[in-house]
Amino acid sequence: MELFNYNVGERIPKFATSDDRVIFDLTDGGAYLFVCMNKPSQKEADSFKSDNPFEIRMIKLHNVLFLLFKFGPLKWMDAPYNPHLSLNLTSLQTPEETQGYALTIYLIDSAIGEIQSMRFVGLGHDFSMKIKSEVEDCLKMPFSKAIYDDTLEKLFTSYTTKQLVSMSTESFKIKQK
Repeated sequence: MELFNYNVGERIPKFATSDDRVIFDLTDGGAYLFVCMNKPSQKEADSFKSDNPFEIRMIKLHNVLFLLFKFGPLKWMDAPYNPHLSLNLTSLQTPEETQGYALTIYLIDSAIGEIQSMRFVGLGHDFSMKIKSEVEDCLKMPFSKAIYDDTLEKLFTSYTTKQLVSMSTESFKIKQK
């Protein structure tokens, strides 16, 4: 089982693609978000710092769970997710009443695959329980990677990230300090 144990300044070859993309994953050890930006500007990098607002929203469409993220003044970002694709998820823990899932966020310069910054966020209990419920529902459904990819393509051509955000009902927010 590969656990994500990366450090700022470390170069990870699999992230050196020059693509802008957002990858969400759940593991037995928590949630991870990889935000890959091709040569992020200083404004973009600063938006990931802990003194900036952070918001996460969620919506499920056609058995695809979309996690939506907003960092400071940046535009919303989307990360489709299905737990059948999580190689390091064997059991989903139930957070205690006053706790939520831990989310480790990595900002990666995808031009060179280098981790620019990391941020740790504790998601709220209610939001974490909603993620748990949606993930468990997905795991009960039969899964085909080909059907998932086809559905994902159709969803991306049908909805913008802004539309997904407006349709979402579940959210967790950290306000500016």
